[in-house]
Amino acid sequence: MWTPCLSLVVFGMFAGCAAAPLDPPAPRALEPFAAACQFLLPGFDSLSLSTDERGSWAVEEMWVPVRRARVGSDFERPRGLGWGPYRGVEVLDFGAGGLRHHEPVSDAATETIAGIPVWHHVDDAPPTGGEARDYQIPAERWEARVDDRFCVWSRDRALLVQTLARTGTLADLLRPFPAVHAMPSDVDSVVCTLPRPTDETYWGRMVPVETVVSCVYPTRVLFFHRQPLPKQYVGVERVGSATRPRTSRDGEWTVTERDVDMAGPWRAILIDSLFGLAIFI
Repeated sequence: MWTPCLSLVVFGMFAGCAAAPLDPPAPRALEPFAAACQFLLPGFDSLSLSTDERGSWAVEEMWVPVRRARVGSDFERPRGLGWGPYRGVEVLDFGAGGLRHHEPVSDAATETIAGIPVWHHVDDAPPTGGEARDYQIPAERWEARVDDRFCVWSRDRALLVQTLARTGTLADLLRPFPAVHAMPSDVDSVVCTLPRPTDETYWGRMVPVETVVSCVYPTRVLFFHRQPLPKQYVGVERVGSATRPRTSRDGEWTVTERDVDMAGPWRAILIDSLFGLAIFI
């Protein structure tokens, strides 16, 4: 029998559901990465959203940055000079610059997946020198070119097929990293990492023991964390000696600020290291 008391209980249940807090919107500073994040899936150890100064291009007399978004897990040692392989996906968003600035690995696509041209590229040998950018291209990869705007690649063809369904969202990717809502509004490069208890620290690699959000500027890095940072985070080569720990504005996080000297490609190398890549130079 439907009684007034039962009505109040049911109403309370629905009211409670309606009042449940929703995910906060993505920080405004990260909104420009939303388009690239449609190709990324949650469930990886690391997320990197960065403005790639080396890949920027002049378009109609305006300097247009290339935005880079990637997820990764299972980071391995390099097999020679350069960057070690990992399981994941990387997206370059050329925006108004278009893909005319980024040539495919060969003239003809290897195959078409969901109507999107895909190139399968295998180098004769891994790169052993050159600019830092060259190291980041794996010896074998599947690369898709989408909408004359995005370059999407992975070492894993099955993973690339999943990403081309475009089911990813920036909100889903940021959900495991609540500290992004406490970071400054002027940041343009962020690395979010989960703890990797089975990973190793060698060559000064930064392996997180908890969830860490790192905001990378040309002259400083902000680490948002709760536990003391592993010493590798504050002993990175080319990182200054000044350390300024404080509490975040919302009181939830310890913010460790470090001075850095990261001009040119060094900033990208720091972002790669924070992301989890093992680098042998």
